[in-house]
Amino acid sequence: KDVIYIACSSALSASINVAHLVAAELTEQHPEAAVYCIDSLISSLGQGYLAMEASRKRAAGLSAKETAEYIESIKLCVNQCGTVASLEYLRRAGRVKASKAFFGNLFGVKPIIISDIKGQNYAYKKAKGAINARVAIAEHICQAANGVYEELFLTHADCLEDIELLKEEILKIAPFKKVTVSTIGPIVGASVGPGTVIAFCHGTEVTIEGNE
Repeated sequence: KDVIYIACSSALSASINVAHLVAAELTEQHPEAAVYCIDSLISSLGQGYLAMEASRKRAAGLSAKETAEYIESIKLCVNQCGTVASLEYLRRAGRVKASKAFFGNLFGVKPIIISDIKGQNYAYKKAKGAINARVAIAEHICQAANGVYEELFLTHADCLEDIELLKEEILKIAPFKKVTVSTIGPIVGASVGPGTVIAFCHGTEVTIEGNE
């Protein structure tokens, strides 16, 4: 059978490289089948959303090739925005410098993190405190949705109360018809730490490129 593999962003994981090697081996053994490897340029529930969209398209009758082409065409339209409770885990993962993590935690600075055009997690702005961070995330997601409020995806690292507060903040601005809430998995969770909240939606194409 044909296979579609939707990988975590190549800026965060080498999974897509391994997938291409496996795909080459499989198609040599089974030339009648095709393997489509997609670099999602995102992770966590944003990547999950693309998998759900692929499932919907296959259920609607699209071929594997058509489905893969569709996912490629919309992957940069998956908008991510979130923040972490502490910069310490990002420091351990090598995502921020030790000095930035120390002073950020000291002054209660919250990085507002998006997935940029290269699939990097990029702190494109900062907010002082959890309340201001929630407002910044809500504004970014609602602007990205561009007036089409269909599905909102929220994920958190062991902080259900915080994600519910973010949900309320977003729904104050935009009446999304469907809201899905889930927990961050262990691989992403190990890099961002407990208390992390992230929102995703399908909207305008991402154009921001991180410069650091």
